[in-house]
Amino acid sequence: MPVFDQRLGKFDDDRMFCFDYKIDKAELLKIYNSIPESEDIWPFYKPPPKENIGCTRRGFNFREVDNKENPNHPFKRFPYIEHLYEEFKLHGFACNLTFVVQEKNFRFLPHVDGRRFVPNDPRKKYSPGEKRHTTCGVNFILNDEGFERFGKLSDPSPLSYTQENQIDLCEQFRWSDIKTSIKDDYHYHYESAILNALWTHYVEPNGKDDRLFFRISILDLEFKDAVAHLKNLGL
Repeated sequence: MPVFDQRLGKFDDDRMFCFDYKIDKAELLKIYNSIPESEDIWPFYKPPPKENIGCTRRGFNFREVDNKENPNHPFKRFPYIEHLYEEFKLHGFACNLTFVVQEKNFRFLPHVDGRRFVPNDPRKKYSPGEKRHTTCGVNFILNDEGFERFGKLSDPSPLSYTQENQIDLCEQFRWSDIKTSIKDDYHYHYESAILNALWTHYVEPNGKDDRLFFRISILDLEFKDAVAHLKNLGL
């Protein structure tokens, strides 16, 4: 069973690249708590679909981030998010900013991050009606000691990738045909990493802890190019 653990050393392959970065978990938790779960800030669905009970999200989609004229722009409300943009040199890229909660008994089924419909986007790089993928995501686990609900994970579940990428089954909506194997799949324990969102992956619940992570989803860089971008920053 291939298991990779960032606590034991860095890993860098076609599915995930981990890096050392001291994220301000307390500040991001403060931001998370200040954003209500409402239709206005749900990144992709309005209203949130009922089948996502057990997994909740809040944040900002790339249109909101791009709209610098918005008086409620997330950078104006939350300077630390702009700081992260500066740190990772993300200005000019299309990114969704999302806090995700996986409740202790919720299973992320095998999936790739789905297509996003981008209608009437003003930027030339997107044509009206073009479908876009979230190609990769920079993830930070926010659980930590002293947090009331999101305390340090007692027995963290890995993020798992299927041995063979089964993206074709996802594109055909044949979710039940995706094969997983605890023995043969790739299992990753990470604190800060960039994930290949277009390789089938899943997370089993640990039945003990609610997990909170912050994700910067990138829409216009392929995984390998995004990894190279981070490496060029010295990560």
